[in-house]
Amino acid sequence: MDLYTRRRCIGYGASGEIYSGFHSDTHEPVLLREVRLHDARDGIPTNLIREISFLQEIKHENILRILDVINFDDENGIFLVYESPGRELQNLSSVSETGLDPDSIKRYLHQILLAVAFLHSHKTVHQDLRPENVFVDIDNKHLKVADLGLGRALGGSFEEDICTPSRRRFMAPELLMNSPYCSYAIDMWSVGCIFAQMLTGTPLFECLTVLHPLVHAFRLMGVPTEETWPGITRLYELLPHHKKPVGKNLKETFPDLEPEGFDLLSYADFEMKNNFVNHARNVWDRATQLLPRVDQLWYNYIHIEGMLGNVAGARQIVQRWMKWAPDQHGWVSYINFELRNNEVERARSIFERFVDCHPTVSAWIRFAEFEMKNGEIARARNCYERAVDKLGDDEEALELFMLLLSLRRSARR
Repeated sequence: MDLYTRRRCIGYGASGEIYSGFHSDTHEPVLLREVRLHDARDGIPTNLIREISFLQEIKHENILRILDVINFDDENGIFLVYESPGRELQNLSSVSETGLDPDSIKRYLHQILLAVAFLHSHKTVHQDLRPENVFVDIDNKHLKVADLGLGRALGGSFEEDICTPSRRRFMAPELLMNSPYCSYAIDMWSVGCIFAQMLTGTPLFECLTVLHPLVHAFRLMGVPTEETWPGITRLYELLPHHKKPVGKNLKETFPDLEPEGFDLLSYADFEMKNNFVNHARNVWDRATQLLPRVDQLWYNYIHIEGMLGNVAGARQIVQRWMKWAPDQHGWVSYINFELRNNEVERARSIFERFVDCHPTVSAWIRFAEFEMKNGEIARARNCYERAVDKLGDDEEALELFMLLLSLRRSARR
């Protein structure tokens, strides 16, 4: 650390303290982010490697650029050395403790949106936007966004992390509800929450528990319904049991806000209502076209349509998938899909095609068990007879088959 000098702690990131400092020779201001490694033998975490690689590739006036990586003296961590917006550096949380004047809010918000737009244009979602991750030079009101450690190229999985109260206050509802389908809208929600805090000096949502911000958001804007957020009741099963209060008018909460500011504060809600569903569909549709033999992609695509109640659309996707998975696994998945939607006759029709394409003993047994569950004893007997026929004259195989069959029946009792 001889090359850099720490001045003071100015905040806390996802993995350690953040200090203002300067280069020991040139005295250029820098920002030092401490990253402690739980086990140095495991090396640098993959999400941190991703952040370093990304920040080394990009250059934007409102995103902190990484300059250097320094090992701890005890080798139990590293310092990431970032450029600094200026010498008098504070995070936006401390700057906005009493609320900011309209001109400062406009200037800061504009710069945050420029940074977010740049990230989104590079198919990257920040996912952890909050005042503690936004640093301001209070002399020239220049701002830079930091801490992309949780950011993820869109289309990847959103990582679970230790979710502190300071993060939950700014997390979009779909993240709080552990939705597997997230879009750029989650960053816009966070921007709206930061905007609200700059207006009042306090966080928009309380955060005593994981669901606290969710409850407060619903009180402010009303509980979302299937009409305002398609698929919400399937995503969060508790919602139908809640009383559904009419949300406050945002103008009542922020009476002095200009009309343009009110429109901007409402943008996250607009994103949730209009872009969430289409974006998720587009992602999975494109993924299944590029990698049609990856079953998990088809599962995800089918699941989102089912979550939205679009059974016909989900069925079409299953049928597309069958072209790439014509084996027994694909057929069984197709049958289970119809059974989940209580389409017994459709499932029976698919079973008939299944045993026609794959007339194996196991296929006929599956068909027989299906008929037994639906009380069709005669149909089940016929299926079992077809299974026995497949065994032929092999007495040992037939004896083993009957033994296994009796064991299955005993287990059900």
